[in-house]
Amino acid sequence: MAEQNTPLSDLSPCIDAGTLDLPAWIELPEFDLAGNPRIVGETIDMGAYEWNPTVGVNEYQSIKREKEKLLSVAPNPFSTSTIISAKFPVKSHVKLEIYNNYGQRVKAFMDEVTLPGASHIIWLGDDYNNQALPTGIYHIVMFVDEKEVESLKLIKK
Repeated sequence: MAEQNTPLSDLSPCIDAGTLDLPAWIELPEFDLAGNPRIVGETIDMGAYEWNPTVGVNEYQSIKREKEKLLSVAPNPFSTSTIISAKFPVKSHVKLEIYNNYGQRVKAFMDEVTLPGASHIIWLGDDYNNQALPTGIYHIVMFVDEKEVESLKLIKK
């Protein structure tokens, strides 16, 4: 369900319940998000939008940008093999490692400097010794320049 901003209702206890007694470092904008004066008289309304029965927002617009996914796995869940796809936006030192649900590293695929691009790795659900791992939950973790940047849950059935 998408979030929606809605104005205060006519009977809301938040109308004229705010205070202007604020710390000096807080600056109130002159207008609220709907373009109405934020301060009317000696008080302000509490909430994202001050009370106005004619104002509403019909569509939610996220101000947070989605971070591009660097890892993907298909199929997931898998039984015999899966393909791990990794994107590398810039030249950097990349490690791709698989951990079991206990946090133990069971396999590593990469530990190298990569150029911008992508890589596709087939994982057979095995460990360092090419032994099949048991059914369970695993995590692929991508490290870029020694920092964990993304992880993804894998389910081996």
